Amino acid sequence: MTNPPEYSADEPDEVSVTRLVYSETRSEYKKPVILKHKACSVVNRSKERGLGIKDVIFEDMQYKALRDGNSPYFYSPSNFTSVSEIDLEAWQKCYEIAESILKEGAPYKTTHTFLEKLEDKNQSIPNWVNTLTPVANIKTVDGKGLYHFLTELA
Repeated sequence: MTNPPEYSADEPDEVSVTRLVYSETRSEYKKPVILKHKACSVVNRSKERGLGIKDVIFEDMQYKALRDGNSPYFYSPSNFTSVSEIDLEAWQKCYEIAESILKEGAPYKTTHTFLEKLEDKNQSIPNWVNTLTPVANIKTVDGKGLYHFLTELA
């Protein structure tokens, strides 16, 4: 998929997962493992909780990109992919990963993700992070952040 459409409640799940991954982790497109963990968080929650993909994505207070300045990347990604080759490449990588994980299953048990900004001395790690089992910790492409990938699965 080269040109992302505007958001539609009727769109295929792979497009919705792509939107979420793109809006939250698009700058990590050169580290596909990060994109995969983010996609796994949606797919694993959906399977574990018996909810649809969109139900998981729109679950209250779960995905930051739906309630912060990144929401335009979720709802209208073509505003960015039509003017930036990097954004288009990031969208395409996110779509490839979403499509693969929905078809072949989640390769990681990740159900939650948290980005720790290493240079932000005022940032605190939320308590919920300590209630889950770590799956992986991966530095961002620029080295300024650390993604914590966690699971609630046994």
